[in-house]
Amino acid sequence: MDSQSASLETLPSRRWRNVILGASLGWLVALFGVTAVPDGLWGALFLGSWIGVPTAIYLDTRLLAEYTEWPKYRWLYIVSSLVWFLAVIPGGLYLWRRRSIVDTGA
Repeated sequence: MDSQSASLETLPSRRWRNVILGASLGWLVALFGVTAVPDGLWGALFLGSWIGVPTAIYLDTRLLAEYTEWPKYRWLYIVSSLVWFLAVIPGGLYLWRRRSIVDTGA
């Protein structure tokens, strides 16, 4: 077993990954539940998702940088997730790539 895969097995908390997932789901609820969700809750979901996804991606990539070289272009994930109507797309792509990179040990 090489040292990189050994480091990946001891990855720290997945807290930021869970925040990205939760904020992305909150974004979907805010987008599709705009007429069904009360205004105060909708505002909290919208603002939390809009700020939560790029912040969590930044913090997760900073944490993963100690264990792997991925992602090289983390700024692209962060900047693209700041576009509120597209935020779920870079969040989902990031989580998909993160899972495949961490699981394979690349």
